[in-house]
Amino acid sequence: MSSGNYFDGAMIENLEDGLEKLCNYPYVICVGTGTDALRFMARYYMEQLRSAYDMKVQGKKPTVVVPALTYPATINAWVLEGFDVIIGDTDSYGCLDWTKLDNLE
Repeated sequence: MSSGNYFDGAMIENLEDGLEKLCNYPYVICVGTGTDALRFMARYYMEQLRSAYDMKVQGKKPTVVVPALTYPATINAWVLEGFDVIIGDTDSYGCLDWTKLDNLE
């Protein structure tokens, strides 16, 4: 991701340009994997946190909670962008059990 090149070529540029116009957004980026999409999201949140306060002064990494029933790439996306990850319990539907979040450390 640090190179800024994800997918190259005229076809991808045309797709991104078309989506910008169709959705009326100033920027569109096409990615090849869900992990890349999650990394973009994680990087965005990290930049927002850095602009909100100096994390070096705080001495703590931001933390994200993911459900125990997830693919490792979901966790990797957050870790690669500098987050601490907590794996939370899931409910009977396999979703994050919000009632158990207070017990996490």
